[in-house]
Amino acid sequence: MPNILLQQLENALPIGMQIPEELRQLYQWIEDNGYYEDRDDGVRYGYLYPKNPFRNTYLDDINVDIDIAFYMEEENFRKELLNISFGKNADDAAQRFLQIAENIYNGSMVALWLDYRGTTQIVRCVNTVEEAGNWEVVKKQLNFSKVSIRAKGIDIFVPMSSEDSGLNDDFEGWYNAMMYES
Repeated sequence: MPNILLQQLENALPIGMQIPEELRQLYQWIEDNGYYEDRDDGVRYGYLYPKNPFRNTYLDDINVDIDIAFYMEEENFRKELLNISFGKNADDAAQRFLQIAENIYNGSMVALWLDYRGTTQIVRCVNTVEEAGNWEVVKKQLNFSKVSIRAKGIDIFVPMSSEDSGLNDDFEGWYNAMMYES
């Protein structure tokens, strides 16, 4: 059976960008468990849990923000978002940056970024009052099965030790240049 979630990601990858093995395994796990839904626009959304039964357990709890979806927007919408975010640098950004997931509850995002050495990195942007707009490179494998999903939300992507956390200077420099260059 084809992995539609993975196929949609592969079809959207910029030239030179690779899918990290951990992400391939995660997408396969989502597909194998049936933790996805196909929307009317043809986009498959993958989740870390059976969406409807689990979602109903926390809908009224404002302290829970775990509505994480892995998906690939249609190309026209991706281009529009890049134009909004990067302005005149949108075409350059499209060659090195691809959003792959979002915490629908709070707007935090996960993306793939092609660094200056040609290595594909997983990056995340936390959207909290304390950390709004800070992008971080996830340096270790995805820890989605080792962290309490309900308690951590999008932080499933954060490395578990402090030595692996923090902003990546290469990405931060590239992102700021793309965002603020006049």
